Amino acid sequence: MDGTSKQAPTAAAVHGPINSDQPTSSVISSPAASQHKPSSTAIMETTRQEAMSEAPPYQDTHARFDSSFASTERKSEAGPAPSPSEERLRSHQQQHHVDSDRARLLPQPAVHASSDQPESADEEDSPDAPAMAALNAHGASHAPSYSDLFFDLLFAACLNTYSNAVSLERFCDVAAFLGYFTALWWAWWSQAYFDVRYRRPSHHQPYLFKSCQRIVRVAVLGLWVAFSTTPSEFSRGSFTNFTQIYGASRIALALDYVAVLVDDLVRWRKGGSRSRLAGLDRISGQSKEPFHLPSRHVDRPHSSGSIFQTHLLSIASLVASGLLWILSRFVRHNGITAPLLVMWIVGVAIEAAVQIVNEVRGGLSPLGHSVLPERLVLFGLIILGEGFTGIAETLNKISPGAKMRNPDVGGAAIESGGWGADTILQTVSCVLIVVLQFAGYFHRATSQIDLSSMLVVLWAYIHVVLHMASALLVIGLKKILSFMNTLNAIGRFVDDPQRYVMDAQFGQNLTQQVLDQLNNDDDDGSSPLATNGTLSGLYAILSVIQSNDGANIPSLSEARRLVDSVVGLAGGQEAAEKLVAQANVTDASHALSSQFAPSLVLPFRTFFEYADNVINPDSMYQYVVKSLFQFKYIYVASAVYLTVDIVIKTMQSSANRQLRSFRWAMGLRFGFAVVLVLLQVVFTVFEGVPTNAALDGALAICAAVLLGELVAQQIVDGLRTRLDRPRAPKQKARRRWRKTSRSSSSASQSVKDGDEMIEMEMQPAQVGPQKRTSY
Repeated sequence: MDGTSKQAPTAAAVHGPINSDQPTSSVISSPAASQHKPSSTAIMETTRQEAMSEAPPYQDTHARFDSSFASTERKSEAGPAPSPSEERLRSHQQQHHVDSDRARLLPQPAVHASSDQPESADEEDSPDAPAMAALNAHGASHAPSYSDLFFDLLFAACLNTYSNAVSLERFCDVAAFLGYFTALWWAWWSQAYFDVRYRRPSHHQPYLFKSCQRIVRVAVLGLWVAFSTTPSEFSRGSFTNFTQIYGASRIALALDYVAVLVDDLVRWRKGGSRSRLAGLDRISGQSKEPFHLPSRHVDRPHSSGSIFQTHLLSIASLVASGLLWILSRFVRHNGITAPLLVMWIVGVAIEAAVQIVNEVRGGLSPLGHSVLPERLVLFGLIILGEGFTGIAETLNKISPGAKMRNPDVGGAAIESGGWGADTILQTVSCVLIVVLQFAGYFHRATSQIDLSSMLVVLWAYIHVVLHMASALLVIGLKKILSFMNTLNAIGRFVDDPQRYVMDAQFGQNLTQQVLDQLNNDDDDGSSPLATNGTLSGLYAILSVIQSNDGANIPSLSEARRLVDSVVGLAGGQEAAEKLVAQANVTDASHALSSQFAPSLVLPFRTFFEYADNVINPDSMYQYVVKSLFQFKYIYVASAVYLTVDIVIKTMQSSANRQLRSFRWAMGLRFGFAVVLVLLQVVFTVFEGVPTNAALDGALAICAAVLLGELVAQQIVDGLRTRLDRPRAPKQKARRRWRKTSRSSSSASQSVKDGDEMIEMEMQPAQVGPQKRTSY
């Protein structure tokens, strides 16, 4: 009975605080509690460690915060302690819910997997800690959310639309493309920068804040869809819609910042009242966690004003940039003029300057371990995916070639355009170049950036050159593939025209002298509408071949029927001849299509391109020279891609810069970039039309250089252990040490002899065994 009566108060003392108002400190100080606490703590710690080890590596810091502020009395009420299995199950469900919204791309350093310490977890599990709207939402993860992936798909639509509409035949065309791409990249980057900084999983946001951000996001998605309609303006030299859409996107992003600022202000006011309650709790002996503003840096607890200034600067810069772009519409211009360029560049420069200033101020969380590298990787993958899409579309366009039989000449069936052996070679080379770009970018890639936030932003800015070179290269590959197939089809026709014309009388009139006139630039006879029947039929066939990229070599009757349809579209033979004369004088490339409204031309763009080609066709020499421009930037674009990748990887990790294998790898990459530049110089400086072998092997040479660079990188990787191991002392140091030891050997020899003699004299003095000291 005595033992039972002694154990009952102990149990009551342990379980009493659960349903009573007794202070926790009094229970902990009781002897019984001191006996039972170690075992309970050990069990809970073991359970929590097991849950942490079994949970997925991504842990969102907001998964442990409550979006609404509950009362202190409700938070302080303790319910029955959950069992270890229930706690483990709850932890797994929570982590699975967060991880299901992520998609990891780059390899995550091992240090991140173990970065969650028990102490930090206890602080974040505090019921008083509010939900944060800053980088901490993504700081523990290197995986973009699925909404980020969906947002990036809209950029893919814009790039695909523009790559199909752009014509890169002169340096001014390349400059216009680079300008459009830069504006498009900056619009994407500014939104991605905001997402990395302030956007967090929707299930951890207050309802009103979540609703506002969703409305703004829908508006931004609509603007990006509108962006895909603007590439046609570059061919017309009008940028009204583009400037309006871009300016509207700046205003929409400013509204996103306003929503974050309002959310911070609301939480700041609630935090002020809660801090006063925390002071009363300290008096009563109940200490609370310090209040953290949603966008505050975790290591700077007194930066609330700095955070508000950061938001206001961002909002002001976006509004100013948006107004500059919108007001540029009212500037009179005929194409791209200096005032337009100044207004656009100043608008983007203001945004970039404010981003850098905000990072220098240091009020926000660091970007070194954010999801930013993965977002940039996604952008690069979209461009490479556009390369595969362009190659596939081109192959689908040039594949209609079929076998046909000449009823007049007889014999076996002949090729009517379509694929050939050279087309297969060019296709393999194009695919290999895109694959090697992918392999080169991800070689030695990492998700960790050992830089300050300001340098991280500058590091991200460098990616615009990398992505620009990649986009220019994939578009050039598609253009070259079409040109080479067209050139092969023209070559097959010129080699044996009688097999394709299917007209015996016309075939007899096709002499070598007539075929040589294809390379002349004379106005007489340079059009399918010419009076010379033989030349007009010949140019009618060539205009069809050039318009369908060599997909089909038509017969004479088919080509003339197509020319008759263009004459009818022009308003008759007389009107068509006037357009031809006008085109020969002004060299207008859109002589016929410019007579129609763009709403009619765009749906029938392919046919109108053919019609313009009939009105103002290119001779063989003109067509080849114009299309050879594609070869004047593919090598240098690949070289720029490799060089910028060296800069990106060198800046990214200070540890890699110390490795000898890394320096060897980057040195080899730079060497291959120099080789590509030299090959580009050969293609650019060379005058005249290159040989067929040079044209056929141009892409294959580029692919071979990139493949050689990859093989060299793999060799360096195989020797990484040997290259990175510590080196032995240099030979010069060894020789110097030997000379010093030889010079001192004679001086020290006498001293050693004296010491030996002293030892020999002192040895007999040691009598008896030595005793060891016992411990």
